[in-house]
Amino acid sequence: MRRYANGTATMSITARDVDLTDVYDAIDQSAPAESFLNLVRGEGGAGRLNYIPMITLQLDTFAKLLAVNDCNHTSTDSAGAKPTGNTHTSASAANPAGANSADSDIIVRANNGARMTGAELAQRILLKHGFVAILSRVHGPVDVYRVERFATDKQRLLLAAESPECAWLDCHVPFDKCQIHHITSWADGGETNIRNLTVLCPHHNGANEDHPPGGIPIHRGRMVRVGGQVAWQSPGGGVPVPTSPTN
Repeated sequence: MRRYANGTATMSITARDVDLTDVYDAIDQSAPAESFLNLVRGEGGAGRLNYIPMITLQLDTFAKLLAVNDCNHTSTDSAGAKPTGNTHTSASAANPAGANSADSDIIVRANNGARMTGAELAQRILLKHGFVAILSRVHGPVDVYRVERFATDKQRLLLAAESPECAWLDCHVPFDKCQIHHITSWADGGETNIRNLTVLCPHHNGANEDHPPGGIPIHRGRMVRVGGQVAWQSPGGGVPVPTSPTN
C-alpha cells in the first residue's frame, strides 16, 4: 500500500484471476474508488459471474459442408472465390426438413451420408447446455447454435469461439474488451461477412494496416485469413502466422 502527501493512497492486490475478475466487473468504472469501497463496506454485491459454456466442433470430423448461408452477407468457397449456383444453395432449397431462408442455416452431409442442417448436426452430437460453435479447417467459422433457438448477435458469438482474445500476435486482451475488425476494410468494400471479420483490441484495431500497397503491410502488420484461419501478416511480407488458439 502506498500513501501520498495529499491524503490519498493506492492499494495493490494480487489474487486468482477468476476471483479478481468478479470484483473488477462489479466496480463502476466511472467511479472505481467509490464503488470499490462500497463493496468492501458491504454496500454492494460482487457475486460470481455466470459463465456460459461454448463448445467448438470441428465440422470436418463429422460432416462435409454442402451449402452456407451467412448472416447478412454472401459466401465464398474454400479457394475464396464467389460461389456459383452449383456450390451455394439456400437453406430452403437444400434442407429436407423444410427450413426457410430466414433460418440462415448451413447444410452438411454427415459421414454416414445423411443430409441435415448444422443445427440438427449439433443437436445430434452434444447440444445440451450453452452454445455449440462449428468451425472448419477450410472455411473458418461456419455457424453457432444454442439450445432453444438461434443466438442473437450470432457473428460475435462465433468470433468469440474462434478467438477468445485479441487475434493480433501475442496480444491477450480478452474478447469482451475487443472490437470486431473487418479484415478487408469496410471502406475498401469489405463485407460484414464472418470470413471477413476477426477480433482485435482497440490498440491493434487502430494499428492494423488497412490499406497497404499490394496488400503487404509496411509498418505494423495486419490481420488476414489463410485457408479459413486467422493470421497475422508481418511487415514486408513473409508467411502469415496463425494466431487463434482454435486454428
